[in-house]
Amino acid sequence: MNEVTIVNVVGSGAVSSEFALEELSSEIGSEAEYDPENYPGMYLRFEDKPTITVYRTGKFIIYGADNVDEIYAARDFLLSQLADLGAIESPEDTGFSI
Repeated sequence: MNEVTIVNVVGSGAVSSEFALEELSSEIGSEAEYDPENYPGMYLRFEDKPTITVYRTGKFIIYGADNVDEIYAARDFLLSQLADLGAIESPEDTGFSI
């Protein structure tokens, strides 16, 4: 019998706000990459965390995690960062799935 090895856990969610991604990427700094001519989402690459893509609509995708706990930790980190920047009122999302 073959053993299953998880190599990439993906989660997606949304917040009830829309974002001005150019402004938000500027506020976040070097961890943010936003090039609307090439892709409509903003990539967030924080050290030792999965990659996060955030869209203008408030939807986000987290990928590149080794396990489910890492996905939830990245989600909590993202929501806290957005709340700290004033981009969302509180560090909560409207739905999250793995």
